[in-house]
Amino acid sequence: MKKIFFVISSDLYIRNYIRTGVIDSINEKYDCKIVVSSDIFYKDEVERLNNFVGHYCSVTKQVNRRKLLRNVILWRYRKKSTTFGYRFMRSSGLRDLNFFSSLNGMKEFLSYIKRTLKRRSIPFVMILGHPLIYPFFLSVYKKRITQNKSLLELLNKEKPDIIFFPSSAYEPIGYDIIEAGDQNKIKTVFLIDNWDNLSSKTVFLKKPDFLTVWGKQSIEHAVKIHDFKEKQIIMIGTPRFDIYYKTVNNVPKSPINGKYVLFTGAALEMDETGALKELDEELEQNKDIYGDLKIIYRPHPWRQGKNDFNESDFKHVELDIQMKDHYARQKLQRTMGKKRKESINFQPNIDYYPAILGNALFIVSPLTTMALEALLMEKKVLLIVYDDGKNFTTPKNVFKYYEHFRGIEKLNGFTFCKNKSRLKQQFRELYVRMSRDGFKPVRSDLSYFLFNDNREYKQRLIDVIEYVIKSK
Repeated sequence: MKKIFFVISSDLYIRNYIRTGVIDSINEKYDCKIVVSSDIFYKDEVERLNNFVGHYCSVTKQVNRRKLLRNVILWRYRKKSTTFGYRFMRSSGLRDLNFFSSLNGMKEFLSYIKRTLKRRSIPFVMILGHPLIYPFFLSVYKKRITQNKSLLELLNKEKPDIIFFPSSAYEPIGYDIIEAGDQNKIKTVFLIDNWDNLSSKTVFLKKPDFLTVWGKQSIEHAVKIHDFKEKQIIMIGTPRFDIYYKTVNNVPKSPINGKYVLFTGAALEMDETGALKELDEELEQNKDIYGDLKIIYRPHPWRQGKNDFNESDFKHVELDIQMKDHYARQKLQRTMGKKRKESINFQPNIDYYPAILGNALFIVSPLTTMALEALLMEKKVLLIVYDDGKNFTTPKNVFKYYEHFRGIEKLNGFTFCKNKSRLKQQFRELYVRMSRDGFKPVRSDLSYFLFNDNREYKQRLIDVIEYVIKSK
């Protein structure tokens, strides 16, 4: 019987691959062993399983070196994806990559140098990523990297045939997995977990043997950005969306009393409170149109930056019940000066999503995966893509720079709000039109972004294992 290693590096992957029963289904046919990072919050949930074989431990110095490499690669290959350059601008504090092409850009660059020197740091990443310096940096870097000993010990002990690694395409341990696979003739398969991962994180310095991806768009990103061959890439979708296909025609009971529109927040900073105030005012001023309609606000569970939303400031906006305790903890942690890492352990139960999405009249959302999930539940979406005038990560910039949003304008069910001044009007038009015509289901062809063959993800993953085993 073939032995499969499943390496879990994040609490997110415990939710997506263990709680969904994916690994259980593999274990029914193969000898599937689970290795988990000692750093994650819910590791005790894995330790109780019969097929758990051990932890791997991260070495801070090596992790930091890998992060440096990731940032250098992001800069070096910024032209491969518009998202790479945008992410670098966001993380570095720069706001114009073409700083030598204009006076304002030059001023900004000099201001940036001044700020970094004040922090006693120098923007080495741009220097190290220069075409003439990068090869030398890479050769020195490779000599300073040592492999993760705890992971190697487990591999030498268990001797798996295949390593599966759920990944966002940038985890530091991923490099160790690929190296160990090459050295020990173990096939490596990275399960790309999210929509944007192949176009927004970095470029693979070394490649795993195979990738599983969401859909056709992800294949294009793997080939164009990472230079994979198509035979190395398998479309498989994502396990966390299976619940939508199961429930779209039999929506669970609503968790909310009365009729509501759902506002789903984004991970990146944007002025969501400002948008909610606009909509709250629209409902208050037009009670004859909306009656007792309310807006349920669901902030992103791992939202970046501060969120100044207070439920008491609104008359028609309520916080989603699944998020209330977590949101209160987030605000408290930020008040106490704790880092964002303290709040990302929260993993909301995905079984709740079909109920909150499926019973909404329609969805209002900035650019987030939740917008796709709304379409899967056949709900129309008022998609915010305007400039909020406050944040560099404003929806207008995200829509402009993020590669994985290319082509979403072709999807049936999206109404694009490109100007904040039109948010109220477009909200009203959508509500009135749907009230007049009835809340008909939205049929949208998502096949370019998301593969689905009417089977469960775990069944498709078994096919992947068979393909990898037979592959040379």
